[in-house]
Amino acid sequence: MKVKSKGQVTIPARMREKLHLEDGNLLEVFFRGNEIILRPKAVVDRHELKSYLKEGLSEFRTGKTIGPFKSMKEYEAHIKRTS
Repeated sequence: MKVKSKGQVTIPARMREKLHLEDGNLLEVFFRGNEIILRPKAVVDRHELKSYLKEGLSEFRTGKTIGPFKSMKEYEAHIKRTS
């Protein structure tokens, strides 16, 4: 990989495909020792998130919640019983 004049690099197509990177996706960049790490960054739509939180809070207030469970096994058993 070669660093261009403005600090740009091209991520090889194989790597982009493996990570499902598309034009316009955001990457997180950080250092680990003397390495530069690039990691795909998840983007959340604020309006969509606000809607989900509002719905979840409403369900919580009306008692439409389950748990807590002592283990994942207990949770999975509950899901099987109620599905």
